[in-house]
Amino acid sequence: SSDEELPIYFHRPQQLLDLFSGLEQENLFLIQNTQESEQSLEELDKNVTITRANMEDNSVALEGTMGDLKRKILNDTEKVTHLSERAERRSGVVQRNNTQLLEELDEKVRQIYEHCGFSDAGSTPSTLVMLSDIEASME
Repeated sequence: SSDEELPIYFHRPQQLLDLFSGLEQENLFLIQNTQESEQSLEELDKNVTITRANMEDNSVALEGTMGDLKRKILNDTEKVTHLSERAERRSGVVQRNNTQLLEELDEKVRQIYEHCGFSDAGSTPSTLVMLSDIEASME
């Protein structure tokens, strides 16, 4: 069994050199592909880092803008409330002034009514009735 001679795979030395040369080329190709892949991966990682930083900056800016808008809405709401209250007060004053003017006008018409001799001791006619009576007496 040890006398048996194993067949030789390589018959010429050049065959071994060619095989090593082929394997070396294949290894160089694989090394180059790995380096290119690593470089692409590094670029992607860099882009992801930059994108993440930009998104965080945008998020912070948007949160700041949201805070500003919330403060502005609150201020505007306070202004609306203040202006509404002011308008209500003025409306009340105008209503009071109108009521006061109507009372004064009624008093003036009553004076003229009485001056024209239309005074009933117990009755209090409306302003329109008094004006109608005054108008009728003028015709």
